[in-house]
Amino acid sequence: MFLDKHPCFCSINMKSLLSFFKNISVFLILFVVIPAELYATHIRAGEITVRRISSSALTYEITLTAYWDQGSTVEDETATINLGDGTSVVASQVGDAIVSSRNGGTKQVIFRVTHTYAAPGTYRISYTQPNRNAGILNMSQSVDTPFSTETIILIDPFLGLNDTPILNAIPIDVACSGERYTHNPAAFDIDGDSLSFRLDTPQKDRNEEVDGYAFPDEVQPIGASENGGVPSFTIDPLTGTLTWDAPNTAGEYNVAFIVEEWRDGIKISEVKRDMQIIVIDCNNKRPEIIVPADTCVAAGSRLEKIIRATDPDGDPVRITSSGGVYDINQVDPPAIFNNPGEDIFFPSPASSTFVWDTDCVHIREQPYTIIFKAEDNPDFPEPNLADIKAWNVRVVGPQPENLVATPGPNRSIALTWDDYATSSSCSNANEMIIYRKEGCSDFMPGGCNIGLPTSTGYIEIARVPISQLSFTDTNNDAGLKVGLKYSYRLVASFPNQPDGNGGLSYASDEACENVLIDVPLPIRVSVENTDVSNGQILVKWTRPFEIDAVMFPPPYRYRLFRAEGLNGQDFTEIYSETDASGTKDSLEFTDTGLNTQDLAYVYRVALDFGGTNTFKDSSDVASSVRLTSEGANNAIRLTWEANTPWTNTGEKHRIYRDIGGTFVQIAEVDAPEEGIFTYTDNGTFMDIPLELGITYCYFVETSGTYDEPLILSPLINKSQISCAEPIDTIAPCPPTLSIIPINCDEFDELAPIQNSLTWVPTIDNNECRNDIQFYRLYYTPTDPGDFTVLIETTELSYIHNQINSFAGCYEVTAVDFAGNESDRSNRVCNDNCTRYNLPNVFTPNKDGRNDLFRAFPDFLFVDSVEFEVFNRWGTKVFNTSGDITIDWDGTDNSGTLLPAGTYFYVAKVKFITLRPEDSEVNFEGWVQIMY
Repeated sequence: MFLDKHPCFCSINMKSLLSFFKNISVFLILFVVIPAELYATHIRAGEITVRRISSSALTYEITLTAYWDQGSTVEDETATINLGDGTSVVASQVGDAIVSSRNGGTKQVIFRVTHTYAAPGTYRISYTQPNRNAGILNMSQSVDTPFSTETIILIDPFLGLNDTPILNAIPIDVACSGERYTHNPAAFDIDGDSLSFRLDTPQKDRNEEVDGYAFPDEVQPIGASENGGVPSFTIDPLTGTLTWDAPNTAGEYNVAFIVEEWRDGIKISEVKRDMQIIVIDCNNKRPEIIVPADTCVAAGSRLEKIIRATDPDGDPVRITSSGGVYDINQVDPPAIFNNPGEDIFFPSPASSTFVWDTDCVHIREQPYTIIFKAEDNPDFPEPNLADIKAWNVRVVGPQPENLVATPGPNRSIALTWDDYATSSSCSNANEMIIYRKEGCSDFMPGGCNIGLPTSTGYIEIARVPISQLSFTDTNNDAGLKVGLKYSYRLVASFPNQPDGNGGLSYASDEACENVLIDVPLPIRVSVENTDVSNGQILVKWTRPFEIDAVMFPPPYRYRLFRAEGLNGQDFTEIYSETDASGTKDSLEFTDTGLNTQDLAYVYRVALDFGGTNTFKDSSDVASSVRLTSEGANNAIRLTWEANTPWTNTGEKHRIYRDIGGTFVQIAEVDAPEEGIFTYTDNGTFMDIPLELGITYCYFVETSGTYDEPLILSPLINKSQISCAEPIDTIAPCPPTLSIIPINCDEFDELAPIQNSLTWVPTIDNNECRNDIQFYRLYYTPTDPGDFTVLIETTELSYIHNQINSFAGCYEVTAVDFAGNESDRSNRVCNDNCTRYNLPNVFTPNKDGRNDLFRAFPDFLFVDSVEFEVFNRWGTKVFNTSGDITIDWDGTDNSGTLLPAGTYFYVAKVKFITLRPEDSEVNFEGWVQIMY
């Protein structure tokens, strides 16, 4: 998985950091005062790391690793750091080295200081230097832009000692335009804490990002990825591999990313690296490094793998590797990478061998990340290109050995095992974790199956000191289920911080054993008749095969108890039977007069011994099988469950359905691991579909086992009969709707106002059904508008009349016999043919001819009119509203006849239209009054 550079994952500012640490009790800020003596330095990359050097005091060694132009001078060879606790400390230069010859060369300069903090807290250590090198393409005026980097460390006594991760790879690298570029910082954490990586923006000061910064793939002109797609710049949040696919423009680029360190879900440090990538134009193709798949290895064994590299151009290649596993100060004994010489190139393909003799001290929860790099050596002037891949290796504790399970009294099982420190040679484990599951297991430890994943079905039941070599499982004094096999496994646990790096061992081989059968075992609780008042359940049980007849002599009396419900608690004794010799095999009772239709029942058998009715123990409870049936879409869904001391999982269960008055087996299903079982009858038996409106009745027959040779298997039990009807939940397909359109060019104003609609159902579609009962037609007079049901009909057409307008939209649905309604059909609409015309002269002389200013009578679908008249000087002389025909008699608003002349009018006409926003039209013109 890769994270992109969007702010939610990769951009961080002080506000978000403060939010993250807001619950820390003490929050102190450290930052650096810019040392004046370094002003002439051009810096290209750098980061700060922190190492605790005292276990009794809060004393830390702070290291600033910076990368400068080779020609830069460093006066006094010091850097002054303000630590934020009221003191200023001068960090001394402890070393330098030339690390790159590109662009004038780059040297690594290391400063180091030791400081003791007075109290726990969260400290931000930052370094700011005034001058980056000139010409960085993804930031403006880089030579005048300060360089700033920072590290945050949490000092918390409850979380233990801590060092920040170190970055083993040099942060000055070369890329080729058009070629995908990768880089990995080779981060290593000696404490074994979890690391994550995210992109960030370079800074010019604490809490101040660089102005005008762009991620490299956003620099204009934007190019393309190696395969011609959209370019990208990402970092793998788990391995830290930085990928730029692909550089476009040659030049220098600076990027920043943060290495986060986590312990127990708490972020305990951040290291920010600001690095530089130098892109050049070239024709070279990068080599390919081939690494093994991530792996796990038992401590004490040798891990040996061959690492290969090839070059598509046939150029010589060299393979190098980095990571904390090679540093004896971090991992002892360290790994070895058998490269004949890091400065020697070999013909392609080339290979080298990784060898690590692992030890128990290497065991930790987090994997070790090992970085492999293949670099080619093309002819001058082509640059060297590289491919980088990360390999994760997790060192695991060896298996605990010789786990033995022995049945004990009172439903217990005793466990013993070998001393782990002796058998595994790992004296640094601190606890043995004990796991249990019902039934034996085929789980195979090994590979990266570390510990016991929850998917195996095991549950943790205890933790004991690693020196303890036995444990008795009494199920928290409740006793284990008699007759049922239990599987046990052990996992050794290694201490977390501050004494170790955590981690687990591989699980032991299993020990699988039964509890002693010294009480009766229920073997059958089967419903023989389903009825509300005369139901019957057959109950069977065994004698106590493994009872100590000397301590608990016969005769034996068996007392049967019953309670209502799968987990009933209110038991009532319903039957007793005596076995004088203690050898009787046929032990059963038919319980009658029950409401088996509505209720489940649960039973247990008590054992008295010695003829004195002295109580010894009771069996585990066993219930009847409870079946539930419910209608599904043209199907019946069955679910059933039972509360039994035997297991019904992993066995075949049979389904019976009443066909013509006889129950017939219609299916056999594998019972899953869960306790509730399901089956859906889709009518596939004999290819006869289930019919709507028909009641179907079922019972199921479960098959169980104790997985014990003394108890014959399978244990067969029937449920009660349960009935249901199939239902229809699938709606029909939406019909296709049509409307006869209105042609305004041929509009007949004398024709009736009506809309003629027809629709066609959709058939032969596998996604919906054709069982249509009727159609539902929806209508709205406007668009947009709220649809209401116009009619429900079985016809395929409808004439919408008795309306005063053609304007309206329609949709239709299909409704089936179960009331399922389809989606709406396509929408069809009609609109009105609107018309309104006014004259330009009238003679209001009351001669009975043309006395009124009146709209021409051929107007169509007019809802209202607002009419205003203005004289030649713009004065309003008349207005009216509501009268569609207007019928103005030439008078002003006071009733005085206006003089002959020309007048300007505005008629705001509102038409009846489909879309209300189109309904109003302004008619403007001149009218001549003549006498």
